[in-house]
Amino acid sequence: MRRGPTAEQVIEVVCGLYNITRAEILGRQHAFRISHPRQLAAYIISKHCDGMSLPRIGRILGGKDHTTIVHAKAAIGRRLLSNPEVAEAYLEAVRRLDRMPRPALPCRVRPAEPFISTKAQRMTPYTPPGRERKARPAPMVRPPKVGRFSNPGLAPSSVSRPAAKQGTPKTRACLMCNGFFNSEWAGDRVCKFCKSTETWKCGGSSIDIGGRL
Repeated sequence: MRRGPTAEQVIEVVCGLYNITRAEILGRQHAFRISHPRQLAAYIISKHCDGMSLPRIGRILGGKDHTTIVHAKAAIGRRLLSNPEVAEAYLEAVRRLDRMPRPALPCRVRPAEPFISTKAQRMTPYTPPGRERKARPAPMVRPPKVGRFSNPGLAPSSVSRPAAKQGTPKTRACLMCNGFFNSEWAGDRVCKFCKSTETWKCGGSSIDIGGRL
């Protein structure tokens, strides 16, 4: 694929067609014999050159404003339809530009990828030389938290807990017969004799015994 002509080549061809100098076409003269070739050059550059914006064309043609280039394109477009001489000059300029050498487009050649045999290596994305990824640092291992257990390596379910405190035998007064007996725990307030009576079995625990229940 070939590039389009350069702006310098267009200026050279237009100057040769109208027998004017480069300084004249890039100058500030407004005579028709100078302004018409300048406008034709702006028209050809905008149509056939690659990557040319209106401000850039204006800078190339002697520092003109982009509105001047817009006016030049419109003027040449009208003259091409109404004046056969302008149309012939335009076609001759295009033919000369086609015969001029042009630089080829730059081709970016990707380096050949090495032969990959295993499936795991084929699934790994290709990394060009010099762009290898840096190895990530190993994750930081935090020490285990030391809690209320003596051995932090043991799970809470496997730690033996101390047995609940048992009540100590103590001589207490029975709430039903007011007699003294040896109770085995703090909540034992009725003696065994009273618990064996029919009154206790039939609901004696709910009977008012001296207002203490």
